[in-house]
Amino acid sequence: MSEVLTCPACDRPIEPGDVFCTHCGTDVRAGPSSCTTCGRALESDDKFCPGCGASVGTPAAASGSSGLAASAAAVDGGEAETPWESVLGQLRQVTEGRFDIEHVLGEGGMAAVYRAHERALDRKVAIKVMSPAVLMERGTVSRFKQEAITIAALKHPNIITVHGVEHHDQLHFFVLDYVEGRSLEHAIRECGPLPIAVVRAWLAQVASALEYAHRRGVVHRDIKPANILLDGEGDAIVTDFGIAKVSEKAGFTVTGSTVGTPAYMSPEQCLGKPVTGASDQYSLGVVAYEMLTGEPPFRGSTLSTMRAHTETDARPITESRPDCPADLARVVTTMMQKDPAHRWASLTEALAAFRGAPPGLHDPVKQEMAALARGERPSDRTAVGPATPTTPVPRASAPVASRIGPLLRQHRVTLGIGTAAVAIAAVGLMVLKPDPPVPPPDPGPSRIASLEITPVPEPLDPGESARLSAVLRDSSGATVYGEPVAWTSSDETVIMVTDGLIEARTPGSAHVTASSGGRTRSVEVLVRSPQPSPDPSPVVASVRLSPGALSLAVGESGLLTARALDASGRMLPDRAASWSVADASVASVTQDGRVRALAPGITDIVARIDGRRASVSVTVSAEAVASVTVNPATVELDPGGTSTLSATVVGVRGSSLAGRALEWRSSNPAVATVSPDGVVTAQSTGTAAVSASAGSRTGQATVTVRTAAPAIDETEAGRQIGIWIGTFARELDAALRAKNLGAVRTAYGAPLSAADAGEWQRRFALDARWRASLARTYPARRIGSSWVSDFELEITVEAAGRTTSGPQRFLAVFEPRGGQLAVTSLEMRLSEEP
Repeated sequence: MSEVLTCPACDRPIEPGDVFCTHCGTDVRAGPSSCTTCGRALESDDKFCPGCGASVGTPAAASGSSGLAASAAAVDGGEAETPWESVLGQLRQVTEGRFDIEHVLGEGGMAAVYRAHERALDRKVAIKVMSPAVLMERGTVSRFKQEAITIAALKHPNIITVHGVEHHDQLHFFVLDYVEGRSLEHAIRECGPLPIAVVRAWLAQVASALEYAHRRGVVHRDIKPANILLDGEGDAIVTDFGIAKVSEKAGFTVTGSTVGTPAYMSPEQCLGKPVTGASDQYSLGVVAYEMLTGEPPFRGSTLSTMRAHTETDARPITESRPDCPADLARVVTTMMQKDPAHRWASLTEALAAFRGAPPGLHDPVKQEMAALARGERPSDRTAVGPATPTTPVPRASAPVASRIGPLLRQHRVTLGIGTAAVAIAAVGLMVLKPDPPVPPPDPGPSRIASLEITPVPEPLDPGESARLSAVLRDSSGATVYGEPVAWTSSDETVIMVTDGLIEARTPGSAHVTASSGGRTRSVEVLVRSPQPSPDPSPVVASVRLSPGALSLAVGESGLLTARALDASGRMLPDRAASWSVADASVASVTQDGRVRALAPGITDIVARIDGRRASVSVTVSAEAVASVTVNPATVELDPGGTSTLSATVVGVRGSSLAGRALEWRSSNPAVATVSPDGVVTAQSTGTAAVSASAGSRTGQATVTVRTAAPAIDETEAGRQIGIWIGTFARELDAALRAKNLGAVRTAYGAPLSAADAGEWQRRFALDARWRASLARTYPARRIGSSWVSDFELEITVEAAGRTTSGPQRFLAVFEPRGGQLAVTSLEMRLSEEP
């Protein structure tokens, strides 16, 4: 019987030949046990320790900077101290009098996180410090600072808060909130499927945080349970924006590159396509699926997992979780649609579809969330939610102490451990054990003076459900917790009630009664009769509005479109909407969805179809649009190919109107179509004009669809790519010897990114000589219509009479052009990337 391989970080099964765990992204390759200098774990192809920079196999002789440019700097400028002892000393020195550094929460090859006490405000904080071993690596300092800047600009109760970012010589760090709790990943691993009410609450909190970030141009790109912390009150906190895509910082991302954790990546991420907020929505849908079922929808090797995200439908949630309400299952399934256009127009719309909202302070669900955040087992707390089994007995797992270290080395194409280390440290090294049975206490006289039922129930349709809560108070008016509440229905054929969860069955009315400590309270619940209709067409389950938000200037107009969807998320044709506006002084709306801005302010536009409703926020500013420019101005595609266009909107005062809503159109949809977010899809050979309109102004781009070229098989693709790599290695070697950046651009054959250009300039500035030779190639792989290939060059640097060599990995993306493959993207990979 063959041995079952498991990931050292998350204990999930892995397949032979896997390089990375498809659940958490940890590198699972075998290698030497540890660095002889600092004891850090090594991989089989490491030539330098990722922790201290020491050369593998030689004690301490090469400790210092990591990466090729850093190695050259060490040769040229002398030896560096052992990193983390030096970092801690420097950190204490530069923060003396302001922060008392207490202890390390976690450290990795890229960064470390320390717990500290801030004297001025008498509070605990977390300080994330960049490892000195990666200072010379391409773009790491910029990405590290950008993570702090990105988070600092987001002010939301469910997003981690940054208090400051500092730079002292080679020490880069920023100060974060210290979150006392643990990650959602830990909660799922220990408890398996979570209670329905808790899933709704955490899903609502994270969705609210992401929708807030999306409105400000930030796409997280790595939503997963490990990056969602649970604080002391049980609230979900989104962390680790290290690989976030920021619309104003486009230079930090490269089209065609793949970033994220495979088990949670959207189809567009897997294909290396540009991402929008719809990508985070997909990843959050995967997280919700895992909260409900205990497992992510797809598992296997990295390639098979990514392929499943693009080609395979997930197993229906109700097969693994029969008690999952239909509305919640439908929302999550829609979030995980392969095509972004088939997902919810926004996370706000998804929340409205299943009536998601964070629980109030005294809601019993809040107590359940806090208990799970503290690491309490289900048997330690009072059940909250449906009586059906929503929290099975926890699965056996590896001891906590054996899993903390690998968790700090989770693979991602970005900076190291991320802010999730704060939550990991809060878990500690305790191994949870079952509590001994405790006899029930003597209840004694009742403390309950009053009982209220909240909220006031609204009329329901048959099949709908809602949650009621019983609020108990003593004679002083203080809330009483922990007392059992009995729920009954006067007519179970109309309303069924289980622990406060009411389910409408048939039309009529029934009284729902809550009893506790001798107190009772009843509320009447009405179940509406289905409206008779001669039309046998499918029932409208939800309404989707497009665009998801609208920004106009006074006097401008915009068009909203309302689509009716059935329970499976399919669009229902010929369903007219009725429109209304919350504040008629700000904007007006006609019955065909045309909105006109009247005065500065914010209001909601509501569309109703067959009793269902959806709304969008309309922001009216005083500045009108002066011009709209579409970028790029020309696009060439093969049939079936896609490209994302962007538009720059400028106001009459010359200011950038980045949040202004755009309306995209194609002059010839038979040649090329365009989605509401500017994604162009080539349909057939020809030319089409694609325009973007904001207010009364329009910009335009020309899209040419080429004649389809003959298909290229795997053998021919490998041959062509191999020839190109060999030529590139020779041309780059000549360019490096000459220290000629123009020759480097020529060798690339694809646009040289600003990040790569800056890296070569830094290397050329060193008093050193450079050479390059081909070291290793990897099999090319096909993703969609593109071919992707990794390869390594051996880069040699001579400085101060010493010679140092090391591998530099590249990622090349090729597109078919008339029967041949042409390189469209080439970039150097960071040291921790595959």
